Amino acid sequence: MKLLIRIAVVFSCLVFTSSPFAEPIRQTERHYEGPPKDGILRQTPIFPWDDQAALSDIKEQIERLEQEGVPEAFLTLAMSTDTEPSQTRNREIYTRDRTVLGFLFPDSEDDVAREKLRAARYVMFHSALEGRPYVLYNLGNSLYRWPDPAMPKDFHLTLWRLAADREMLPALVNFIATNRVDVSDLNADMAEAYLRYGFDLGAPGGEYQLVSNLVEFYGHYHTNREDDGYFRRALDRLSELGATAESKAWEAFARLDGYHLQQDVPLGLDILTSLLAEPDPRYHHYVTIGYAYANGNGVPRDLDLARDIYVACLRASKEAGCAHNLGSYFVRPSEGVYKPILANALYFIAEKLASEQGAHHVVQLAQAEQEHTKADFPIWGAHLKLNQYITLIENGQFEDIEELSGVRPFPRPDQVFEGQKYSDSLIGGALAAFNASLAF
Repeated sequence: MKLLIRIAVVFSCLVFTSSPFAEPIRQTERHYEGPPKDGILRQTPIFPWDDQAALSDIKEQIERLEQEGVPEAFLTLAMSTDTEPSQTRNREIYTRDRTVLGFLFPDSEDDVAREKLRAARYVMFHSALEGRPYVLYNLGNSLYRWPDPAMPKDFHLTLWRLAADREMLPALVNFIATNRVDVSDLNADMAEAYLRYGFDLGAPGGEYQLVSNLVEFYGHYHTNREDDGYFRRALDRLSELGATAESKAWEAFARLDGYHLQQDVPLGLDILTSLLAEPDPRYHHYVTIGYAYANGNGVPRDLDLARDIYVACLRASKEAGCAHNLGSYFVRPSEGVYKPILANALYFIAEKLASEQGAHHVVQLAQAEQEHTKADFPIWGAHLKLNQYITLIENGQFEDIEELSGVRPFPRPDQVFEGQKYSDSLIGGALAAFNASLAF
């Protein structure tokens, strides 16, 4: 099982097994608070490579743009002597660069905007030859968003790397480490070197972005790669930086899957349970916890507990995965449980929610199972009952559904999970608060 963030939010595809329960989508959101401030100057490359070819490519692009024609004002600007930088966000930026920076990111597609974009790149390429890292970084961003087929393939990656060799820009490492590690001459070894280097230095002004990406590098993209202890240390530093919930979520999934940390499924489930009491909780954690109990993954199989977890999830938030898996709870004919109308109502709600949330695999799965359960509807009254179920579920009136009359709060007020012996300090207060919030 793989996880997302994002930050934003990261999405993984559902992996379907013989189990009727949909596997949870792993999501770990990452939040960015603008560009980094002060960088760390570098005189030599962090990861050795021949950057002379890259500098030659920049010169060739300057010559090409001159031959194609650059407005006189931009030609003059590129040739101007710019020796007095001003301070912006604790960073020196030269007047020449400030003048054209906005043109690198046009807000329209008209001919004027495109011409200014080309001219701005011409000016910035001159600044890039002077080794200004923020120029290299922004040129890379511009080419990434608006590629120029006349430039070398993946030239934006080269520009980002040149920037990183001159200044530790955590946002740059974000691109290298998470988006393009297998493209061009960039690879996991190089990305790892930049991330570890920035982590060891501290990367002031952008440390959160860099540490979060180091965690994601090992926790999502390279789960089987030797981390030399960096994953655990990065989790601890995330907590020190105030991103405690993010750190806990990554640890929980590492404990569940057994990568980089010793596998301990009860502890992983405990940590996820504690996160449900955090401000702005990620309700998809309910899906992960319920899925483990529904299938007996690392804990004793307990379908009734899984049912209670999914109902608690739907009480707290309309999560598509919870609706779908609660429907699957009622489609187990081999175990004497088969309520096709109620299951179909839950599949209908799951499809609706998944469509809103962009979970296309859940949509497809729910649609298929609706068709399957419809085949077993009685002739008379089925659609009336179906609509009644849908209304009650959408209104949160689970106590009025006979099949859910035995549902209990989750977590159990008196329940002590196996993993708590490792994590009482982590969970205790959070569980108590969450119990109170979910009491019927």
